[in-house]
Order: sequence, then structure tokens, then C-alpha cells
Amino acid sequence: ASEPLDFDSFVNLLGFKTVELDPQEVLLEALSKWDYESNGLISEERIKHDLMTWGDKFTTKEVEIALEDAPLYVNKNTGDGMIDYVKFCKNLCGLRKKTRDPTVEDFMKH
Repeated sequence: ASEPLDFDSFVNLLGFKTVELDPQEVLLEALSKWDYESNGLISEERIKHDLMTWGDKFTTKEVEIALEDAPLYVNKNTGDGMIDYVKFCKNLCGLRKKTRDPTVEDFMKH
């Protein structure tokens, strides 16, 4: 930060936090690895299991948070929860925020 730390410097230092997400195509490609039937759906239980078992292991709470907004459907034949990962990716990518730095005027508007 520049010396002294005035309001303008403070605003520029902190800025708006952005949601850092991969492009939609990358997310779709990654989640498609769980789409064993190539129908746009993935097993909720399978992805939960894998997130808690492989790589940087998620806790149960972290998995719940990560998947809380995933569109979930119940397979009528098996009763299993299935996530529409295509719709989920679209929803996630819609969360992107502007990446520009804010100005003092942005804060003064409200």
C-alpha cells in the first residue's frame, strides 16, 4: 500500500473479491468423467464418495457446501440422487463477478 494509507489506497488494496472459476468447458469436461451413461447426469453418492476419498480430500461438510446448489433429480428406477452437471456448470459460471478494480465512486453509489 502507498504511504499513508488513505481511503483511496485502502479501496484499491482490498478491491472486490472475485470468484475464481475455470471456464465452463473445463468444468464440464472435468465433471463428465463421472457421467458413465453419457446422459448429462452424475451420481450424487459417487461424486461425494470420490471427493472425500481422492486427491485433496473434502470433509462431509465441505462436500455438502460444494454441492448444495447442484440440481438434483431422483432416478425413479433406483431411487439414487443424480446431479444434472451441465445445468450445475451453467449455474456456477453464472456466479462470475466483474474482475475490474473498484473505484471510490463504486462505494459511494450505495
